[in-house]
Amino acid sequence: MAATKKEEMVKFTLFWDGDRYKAPLFVGVNGKSYLIERGKEVEIPRSVYEVIMNSNDQTRVTEEVMEKAKQVELIQG
Repeated sequence: MAATKKEEMVKFTLFWDGDRYKAPLFVGVNGKSYLIERGKEVEIPRSVYEVIMNSNDQTRVTEEVMEKAKQVELIQG
């Protein structure tokens, strides 16, 4: 049986506001499920951290594109 290499763990605190962002965040990576508690420092595998960061980056890009589309729509009428 081959030994499995343990994944590096990362300390992370997920945003919590007690309103819209209060429920734990579900993340799935390579067939494993994780439920990340908000507002507390937790240790998560680096792969889970990277999924969260990539999702945040994509959300920012999407918001920028949507804002530019609104501006174009206003200009073109």
